[in-house]
Amino acid sequence: MIAIDRKLSSLREAVAKLEPLLSPCRLCPRHCGAKRDKGEQGVCELDDKLKVFCCNLHFGEEPPLSGTGLNENQKAKGSGTVFFSGCNLRCVFCQNFAFSHNGNGKYMTQEELSEEMLKLQERGAKNINFVTPTPQIVPALKALLLAYEKGLRLPLLYNCGGYEDLEVLKALEGVVDIYLPDAKYQDAELAKKYSSAADYPEKNILALQEMWRQIKNFEYDEEGYMTRGMIVRHLVLPNALGNSLAVMDKIKEVFSDEKGKVPFGLSLMCQYFPTFKAKDYPELKERLTFEEYLKTLEKLDEMDFELEFVQQHDDCAEDF
Repeated sequence: MIAIDRKLSSLREAVAKLEPLLSPCRLCPRHCGAKRDKGEQGVCELDDKLKVFCCNLHFGEEPPLSGTGLNENQKAKGSGTVFFSGCNLRCVFCQNFAFSHNGNGKYMTQEELSEEMLKLQERGAKNINFVTPTPQIVPALKALLLAYEKGLRLPLLYNCGGYEDLEVLKALEGVVDIYLPDAKYQDAELAKKYSSAADYPEKNILALQEMWRQIKNFEYDEEGYMTRGMIVRHLVLPNALGNSLAVMDKIKEVFSDEKGKVPFGLSLMCQYFPTFKAKDYPELKERLTFEEYLKTLEKLDEMDFELEFVQQHDDCAEDF
């Protein structure tokens, strides 16, 4: 259950802290300085107006977030997903490139977005899932504040690429209930080559540390849906096995306790397929092989995460 008075207070404080960072923009580690309130676009290709691709129930998140596979005797209720246009990463293999890179979406007022979130609650959503919200976090939080004032009572899920600014994350304490960040790279050369973010490895680990400092534990409702927690996602790329193993090694190094336990969840994904600009990179033209994914699963077996999620590879007939 959301403690609404505390949530409203945290939201108001967050907006006050983050609004000065919008223009000139310092909302992500790039600190590009775009005067977004003057119509300038940042690296994210956004000015200060709220732009959203779609709002809908989403059933493809991890089971305790969307419900799919959570309870075979109960129909999944879904995650109330807000797909924001634009992104502060420039991933050449982006599977959401239509709105993250190509700018598809529509401009909305904060009032309109607040109403969309309330509709998602009415449809049974178990959380409000902000996807790539970082560049638009100021107007997004203003819309969320309106929604809570009008009766929204769902936890907020912050679903991001893991390339985050610490000052921004610290302002979100008490606002975010569930963090769902990526951990894409520990290879700085790959981060530079594929996402134009050579400093991703160091920024990502600092971001994960701050996120977990805020969350600290897991909570669930009576149906088994997560209401508080953190799951880190890693997409395994073809011909980059060393990077994937290094990501898991780094997480273990930084976060494991004396018994080797990592206190949050890891979602290891094999859903890569060559799309967007991947065709321009010979090593990214092919899909991930089963053997490559198997190597990451073997690494996962050596580790001990609080939660572990894996996907079925196309070349495997049964679930792992």
